[in-house]
Amino acid sequence: FFLLYVGETRQTLRSRMSQHRYDAKDPKYRILYNHFNQPGHDRCLTMKVRIIEKIYHHTNSPILSTPYRTDRELFWIKELGTAMPYGCNDNIKGVGNLSSPGCNEINVMSLFNTIPRTKRSHGHKRIQHPNVKKSSKPRTLEDTFNDLLSNIQKPLGIHHIRTILFSLPVNYLKDLRDFGLDKGGVDPFSPKYRLSSIICDVASFRLFKPVRSEPLHDNNRKFLHIPFANKGIDAINISNILNRKEVVKEIPPYFKNQSVPIVSYSYTNSIGRKIFNYKEALQDINIEEYLKNPLTCDCSHSPFQYNPSGHVITGDLNIIQHESLRKVISHGPKFREPQHINWKHNFKIIMDAVEDYARRWIKREVDQDPELESLSDWVRTIRSLVQGRIHKLKNCVNSRPKSVFKDQEAVKCLSSLHDKYVIVPVDKASNNIVFVCKSYYFECLIKELGINSNTSSNTTYKPTSFDKDEILANHRSFMTSLNIPSGKESEDLPYLYWIPKLHKTPYKERYIAGSSTCSTKELSIHLTKILSAVKEGQQKYCETVYSRSGINHMWILKNSKDLLDNLKSRSFSQVSSIKTFDFSTLYTTLPHDKLKTRLKETIHKAFSHRNYGSKFVVLGYNSTYFSNKIHKGKTCYSEEQVISMLEFLIDNIFVSFGGTLFQQVVGIPMGTNCAPLLADLFLYSYESEFLQKLVKDKKIHEARAFNFTYRYIDDVLSINNSRFAEFLPLIYPPELEVKETTDTASSASFLDLYLEFDDSGQLSTKIYDKRDDFNFKIINFPNMCSNIPASPAYGVYISQLIRYARASSNYSDFLKRHLHLRNRLLDQGYKKIRLIRSLKKFIFRYQYLVEIYSVSAEKIISDAFSYSENV
Repeated sequence: FFLLYVGETRQTLRSRMSQHRYDAKDPKYRILYNHFNQPGHDRCLTMKVRIIEKIYHHTNSPILSTPYRTDRELFWIKELGTAMPYGCNDNIKGVGNLSSPGCNEINVMSLFNTIPRTKRSHGHKRIQHPNVKKSSKPRTLEDTFNDLLSNIQKPLGIHHIRTILFSLPVNYLKDLRDFGLDKGGVDPFSPKYRLSSIICDVASFRLFKPVRSEPLHDNNRKFLHIPFANKGIDAINISNILNRKEVVKEIPPYFKNQSVPIVSYSYTNSIGRKIFNYKEALQDINIEEYLKNPLTCDCSHSPFQYNPSGHVITGDLNIIQHESLRKVISHGPKFREPQHINWKHNFKIIMDAVEDYARRWIKREVDQDPELESLSDWVRTIRSLVQGRIHKLKNCVNSRPKSVFKDQEAVKCLSSLHDKYVIVPVDKASNNIVFVCKSYYFECLIKELGINSNTSSNTTYKPTSFDKDEILANHRSFMTSLNIPSGKESEDLPYLYWIPKLHKTPYKERYIAGSSTCSTKELSIHLTKILSAVKEGQQKYCETVYSRSGINHMWILKNSKDLLDNLKSRSFSQVSSIKTFDFSTLYTTLPHDKLKTRLKETIHKAFSHRNYGSKFVVLGYNSTYFSNKIHKGKTCYSEEQVISMLEFLIDNIFVSFGGTLFQQVVGIPMGTNCAPLLADLFLYSYESEFLQKLVKDKKIHEARAFNFTYRYIDDVLSINNSRFAEFLPLIYPPELEVKETTDTASSASFLDLYLEFDDSGQLSTKIYDKRDDFNFKIINFPNMCSNIPASPAYGVYISQLIRYARASSNYSDFLKRHLHLRNRLLDQGYKKIRLIRSLKKFIFRYQYLVEIYSVSAEKIISDAFSYSENV
């Protein structure tokens, strides 16, 4: 006991305490109920109350003084250190509920105010008698833990525990942290759990103190945009020049912004624009004429025929007869052909960009009113250094590559392929291309849309009587009424196409609505911002509910990193079950009336709950938030307007194929920016409703069995709930088909993770890439002969190392994945010496990721570049 709690109130003290006494009897308020109902605890009778500050406001209004009171409450929480687990304050302003899963990574100790040590005399050094020997018997971790546990419920016990923990050597503290995690258990209200939490928090504070107080990156830095014309731009290394001392010193000292600009590049076009022809093929076809005179093919005589379909569907590049064309295409559609190095042109590109940046920099310094020539010395110094670099490079770096697409034979070969095949990317492997017989490609689309009388009608798409101009005019009219812009580049309707799933047996199709220039694109972007704010509000609300009731109503994940953060929780010390599921018909079978009804209810909750009810949602430049008033200069919408936007979008999804228009009448709107959010919030409404019903029916234990359930759009993971499949019909609507995809009784793959637990219930994770199982070679990662700068390419290597280290529980899994990556990059022109340098940078910057392996940096580097991939 003997824990502190800081609170603010504008009520009388008697009213405030009466509320606490009432809540302490209600199991719904989990923290208060469990704390005041521990054995030997006499409810609130022995609780002492002290007024530490009275708040006065010049208006004498207790309501207007609320913001100031909450700020002072936060100050005293930090000053007295009463945040959980050191005290009883769970909800911290600006942080959230510390007991919720979203705050697992918060170091509470770092939130407290720093109290300077009192200067005092340390007296004289005591001389140790030579005949007196210190006890050499080391204390065990269990002894230390038990000694600390005996203080947990004593007066000033938390203070004594913190004092002892700060006196321990860091190596011993690290071992004590691991011991405490095993001993703490899973009951968040037990003394052992609280002690374990304190040990972990102090250990985190001491072991992972930041080495610098200033941020690693200056947020005031602006971008210097340079077109990356050729590899000569990279050789000049303008970033190095901008950071040279002689350049930096030419920045006027009276400028507010003294930061060196960040160089960003715009690239030449990739070869994908020349290779892929599915959009052109779909634009050229006319359905009525095609049905009268269907295309013929010679696939039956082709060695690349796919037997189950009887047509050519192949990713084998040997179908390309021209050798040079085949070699270029083998690099993938994102490859950019090397360009001729023109040093005179490169100098002009760089200096035009520098001078343009200087003009914009001067305009930003409006308060100082600098003269136009104030950066002339800065520009002049850069010009001199660039000229010097070019003078040295022009004699040793030269390149005059010839584009394969200027070779007449290659152009003729590609044109022949375009005539016979539709060339599209591969599903799950977008850097691979596949050749599909044109006749078969169109037949699949006709069958999907139910156009031919020989095929069954399609329930998702129905032909519409409206013509294209009428639909576009309707879209413009509605968006104009809500001040949503619609440019000429977005004056089109989506077109339906498909890409093959080569990892399926037999091959299947994934149908996609191409909507890069869709007329409702801006409307969908606005809804994406609004629904993101709705989702964020529901997540915060669910975190509060979780901290008070112990029931998790929000299963939505942002990504696999979000899942890994949750898996680090002590709640997973024992795993007994892992199940995964997949919604196979989420985007194609949902009735629109259910979709609209559920989303309207969720939107209404967001407007009702946020800040005790809000009238508007405000779309700012960097954020979207709810407010009770209209903000000038910003786009604001009421609840009714948001709902009308949602209903209009769902009711106005059209796709085109072969000159015919179809309306999507069932399912999540395809080809829209907000489609994932619509699916997320729709499923969330059913999940939350199911849990609320369990709570209402007093089935608290069953509801808590779903606490370790996670969902990423249409993929579901359930941990420690072996009966999850039995509840699926009770959770989701009957239109949804949910299939179990669990690998084995003790393992499953989810997103890019492979999860497995052993006989002792210990959970381990590693990287899972379903493309490893494909029966064809995957093309990924930039190729160094592409027309791109080197630094971003090596940055991809570091980003993959971060991903591998986060996901791999065991060093052997991290090493195996790295060796595969290393070999791939070396084959694609990466330099071994620079890869080693990048690996050292990764180990230095992300030491906390690799220290769990208990392997030295020297061994990691040695293993990473000495072993073969078969270790």
